[in-house]
Amino acid sequence: MIESHKGRLTFIMTGSSARKLKRAQANLLAGRAWSFNLFPLTCPEIGDIFQLQDVLRYGTLPVIFTMEGKDKVRTLKAYTETYLKEEILAESIVRNIPAFSRFLELAADQSGMSVNYNNLARETGVASKTIREYYQVLEDTLIAFALQPYLKSARKRLVSHPIYYMFDLGVLNALCRRLESEPVKGTDLYGRLFEHFILLETYRMIRYSEKDWPMYYWRTTQGAEVDLVIETGRDLLGVEIKSRGQIRPSDLRGLFSFLGEHRGAKGICVTTADRPYEVNGIECLPWQEFLHKLFYSK
Repeated sequence: MIESHKGRLTFIMTGSSARKLKRAQANLLAGRAWSFNLFPLTCPEIGDIFQLQDVLRYGTLPVIFTMEGKDKVRTLKAYTETYLKEEILAESIVRNIPAFSRFLELAADQSGMSVNYNNLARETGVASKTIREYYQVLEDTLIAFALQPYLKSARKRLVSHPIYYMFDLGVLNALCRRLESEPVKGTDLYGRLFEHFILLETYRMIRYSEKDWPMYYWRTTQGAEVDLVIETGRDLLGVEIKSRGQIRPSDLRGLFSFLGEHRGAKGICVTTADRPYEVNGIECLPWQEFLHKLFYSK
């Protein structure tokens, strides 16, 4: 029908997972259909009602913005339970549901951290190979995406495991059973959630703007790390993410190390400050300005 009605009809097909189609070797219309992802809401879509504290706690699924606090909690809890049943169990993607349920909780708790497949295998009672397959399930069903390590340097030994990020902070907090309390600024949890938020927003905006910008992280076995590395075509950009306004030189050691290893790369620190400033030559930007500069500045 696409071929016979070319230029006269437009077909729009939607779905939450292409996994079943891929496994069944269905005709996915290669070359004749465009593929797009639709994510939870971004900052520009939320607009004037955006509140960082609420987003770090409840995420940005559209339905959440029509509800009050307690209903948000109930909805997110129901969403994780229903999603597990309908997407994982009903499609027969995995057979050992108790093990997968345990894995999903652990994967949520480890979201934003380097994956150790062997440790997760021991805690869930399945093989390391199965844990890898479970992560592939999360990617195929769009529950998580992987950030691969940036390995284009031979001068230091680098960590080579991927880091996975859950697709929404509200779903993440529901899986970790921490929706009842608000994240407290200055805590380690708040810092992790803020970093996760910036990663999600960047990931979504890159895809919505259809930019061919690979995203990575960078970490050495000596402990030097950079939260986000982006290849923009013109620049190699190292991004450190800090959930506070005042940045010290010691906060940027990993970024300095990365820039020393990659001549010509640029470094930015994303902050919660109200204005931009510099620390030893590193540009420190409010998170709103970072996103605007990355996607809207010419």
